[in-house]
Amino acid sequence: MDEKMRLEMGEVAGIIGNTWKGCAISAGVTAGFFNKLSRDESITSEKLASSLNFDQEKVEKWIYFALLNGIVEKKNDGYILTSIGGYFAPESPAKDLYGFVQLTSYYLNAAMNAKETFKKNLSLEALTEGKVSRDYQPKVSDNLSASLLEHLKNNNVKDGDTLLDIGSGNGSFLRSLHEAMPNMELTGLDTNLFSIELGRKEIARLEISDKVKLLVGDAMSDLDDYADGSYEWVTCINVFHFYPVEKRQKLIDDLIRVAKKGVFFTEGIIEKAPMMSSANILMGLLWNDFTGFFKQQETDEIDDVLSKKYDHYKVEKNLIVQGVAYLVAIIK
Repeated sequence: MDEKMRLEMGEVAGIIGNTWKGCAISAGVTAGFFNKLSRDESITSEKLASSLNFDQEKVEKWIYFALLNGIVEKKNDGYILTSIGGYFAPESPAKDLYGFVQLTSYYLNAAMNAKETFKKNLSLEALTEGKVSRDYQPKVSDNLSASLLEHLKNNNVKDGDTLLDIGSGNGSFLRSLHEAMPNMELTGLDTNLFSIELGRKEIARLEISDKVKLLVGDAMSDLDDYADGSYEWVTCINVFHFYPVEKRQKLIDDLIRVAKKGVFFTEGIIEKAPMMSSANILMGLLWNDFTGFFKQQETDEIDDVLSKKYDHYKVEKNLIVQGVAYLVAIIK
């Protein structure tokens, strides 16, 4: 065996090993282990298995894996999460990372069904009759959007302002925003009727219907009906990868037109991190209408248009979501 082949085999073995490790962690998250384990209070493998109605021997195998990989550690007669393990728990100190953890199970299912999901109009969303969208928002999107609130505050979004959120889903981001600034008038627009109805029920339960409203609509066709400056702020988070590249500049123009004070939108860029190239194909297996994250060249072209067409506005870009996406702020 020559040296080149030996190095290549080592690289392949490393890829496989990391993939298996990710699968094992994802299994623990899906099984609910991280809902029971904590940083402070130890729990025995017996109690962990009993509380979840699992086979104790299998639970102990997972615990041993977690010990070897620094996810849990011994404390008294039981186990607690390490600081690394804490990132996989619902109370993770990095909500965007926790969103990625939750996303892994969707990717695994999409890959396992690849013989179908690679076919035209047969995404995992279609195969599961909408289950992906119903679950995805609270498990993934809620966590990815939770880290954006401080960016809005830092750009002078104030309590009492009005805000339109494009691609709002079930309104989880708006509910978080309401909690932080309860006097804002918030409106969400989304194409998914199921998500809108689910969000409306939650808003009614929280008795905040006077402050948070959810509407069914498509930004590409319905924003033309909104007058200039209809809302002080417009947000469009994790939406552009569901619109064809040639229509994205038109969407940005509409966002800017409708906003009186400013706009926030996100750009996921394939070349920013290795995970993004993987995500770009796997997201396509999840949804038929996923058109792709931005290529660096595409964002460069948009930046060039923004710098020339809107040179009288303040345009800022900040890396977010573990450095794989930009939050673009256009402040009037």
